[in-house]
Amino acid sequence: MFKRLFPIILALILLGAHFSRNSYNLLAMVSVLLPFLLFVKRMWVIHLLQGTVFLGGLSWAISTYTLVMGRISFGQPWTRLFIILFIVTLFTFWAGYWVKGPKVIEKYK
Repeated sequence: MFKRLFPIILALILLGAHFSRNSYNLLAMVSVLLPFLLFVKRMWVIHLLQGTVFLGGLSWAISTYTLVMGRISFGQPWTRLFIILFIVTLFTFWAGYWVKGPKVIEKYK
């Protein structure tokens, strides 16, 4: 069960760090506190966390595009930045998908 929940917890913590770096402190705090909802064994918790992580994935994708375009416009190297942020974006989307395993659904019904 923990193997199913760990990726979404990590994705939310990374999202909190992302928001904190951009001075969105309220969003950072919410992102870091959301995993504590996993103690509430209701299906709406999984849906809420999954939706939050998918929106977080969109945030990572937008940030990736913005930062890469900024680097390109200034003539700076951008490949490593793109690879790292693309992997983080994919991980975030994957975490939202992975959390809907049959064991999690059974436990949170």
